[in-house]
Amino acid sequence: MKPYPMMRLLLALVLVASFGCASGQRGGSVVLDLASLLNGTWQVEGSDLRLRISSTGSALSGGAYNLFAVATGQAGGRTVNERAVIFVEQESGGVEVSVVPRFDPAVTELSDVTEASQAELNAACTFTLRPTQTGYSGQTRGGETCVRAVQGAVGQWNIEVSRETLRLYQAGGQQLVFRRAGD
Repeated sequence: MKPYPMMRLLLALVLVASFGCASGQRGGSVVLDLASLLNGTWQVEGSDLRLRISSTGSALSGGAYNLFAVATGQAGGRTVNERAVIFVEQESGGVEVSVVPRFDPAVTELSDVTEASQAELNAACTFTLRPTQTGYSGQTRGGETCVRAVQGAVGQWNIEVSRETLRLYQAGGQQLVFRRAGD
């Protein structure tokens, strides 16, 4: 299994922003719960590939949040230094997650996250995560809808977010597992 052709999907979560709200006893906003779970530093098992997700400090109207993700390290024989803005907002029964890749390496969490280029907006990947007993799970829409935001993410990918693990995988195929490395 080669886990690395989908570096930008990990930015989706990522996931892939933890304030520790995934106890199964959620109260309040599922958007805040998910953002809380994602927040922090994640590392791929047995690799120096790291994912740092942080709040941009800007909540949007209606309980939507902006997060900023940076992936760095070595993966699949190449140096990774990618960034994305993650927009999370409530939708019926879950949280809609939109990952907008930021192609300009000068963009940081202090940049105006609303100033994405048309190319970045066109490359966005959107999917829904729904609450589970231990966190959230969902799937990308499949096909080639996320291939530019999530490099190599052709087809449908499953996403699982819990307090300690961020897991991206295809049925019977590639897998990328991050463990919480810090806040």
